[in-house]
Amino acid sequence: MSETRKSQEQAHYDRRAGDLDDPRYDWTSGADRMNPALRAPYQHLEALLADCAGKRILDFGCGHGIFSIPPARNGAHVVGVDISPRSLAFARRRSMREHVGDQMQFCVGDCEHLPFPDSTFDIVMSCGVLSCLNLTRGVSEVARVLRPDGRAIFVDTLGHNPVMNLRRRWAKWRGDRTDWTTQHILTVPALRVFSERFDHCSVRPFDLTTLFLAQCSWHGRRLLDAATAIDRWMLRREPLSRLAFKVVVEVSGPKTS
Repeated sequence: MSETRKSQEQAHYDRRAGDLDDPRYDWTSGADRMNPALRAPYQHLEALLADCAGKRILDFGCGHGIFSIPPARNGAHVVGVDISPRSLAFARRRSMREHVGDQMQFCVGDCEHLPFPDSTFDIVMSCGVLSCLNLTRGVSEVARVLRPDGRAIFVDTLGHNPVMNLRRRWAKWRGDRTDWTTQHILTVPALRVFSERFDHCSVRPFDLTTLFLAQCSWHGRRLLDAATAIDRWMLRREPLSRLAFKVVVEVSGPKTS
């Protein structure tokens, strides 16, 4: 069943990768690639990785390499791993276009069985990958390949907002999501896996009010700043924090199994 699921995931993301020569493909990298109203978690990730020169970083499930580029620009050596060979072709091409190809390498691999020795990386980063995995296996692999003083940062979707869950089911019906990813969105109870595998874990929710602005093209900077401030206040409250669109999970101190 696991191998069938992974084959389906690989085929899905290879298919979605499309044509390398499609002139409509957007080569923008990092947080700037995202909808302006929904950039905050990715900007937070980039801020956490601002001082990473000389570090060895794994982009865990890197896809097209969209988020691999900023740490490479900051002087890190970035290794990207992903199950989709066609997505990695975009990632390699992106690294060359951004003139950081000599600081980056990409390899086909299974994030539940990473092709790296123990204690290889200073930092592991991940954006939107956890719903594709068996969460326990994936997080355990991150803990294994991290150095004892290393840290990992995950930006991912939270699965308690009923409106967003409805949109995900619609995306599945259209073929934009697989059955597995629709059914395995990260939940608050599932966050305990990070505490089980790491000594330190912090979780920061993002995007609730800003979801409404994401559907508009007319909002200005002041309105977005106000919505972001409202979210900071609202998402500190436990019942409301579950409705956040994204969370940033930062962990350190990998536990030996």
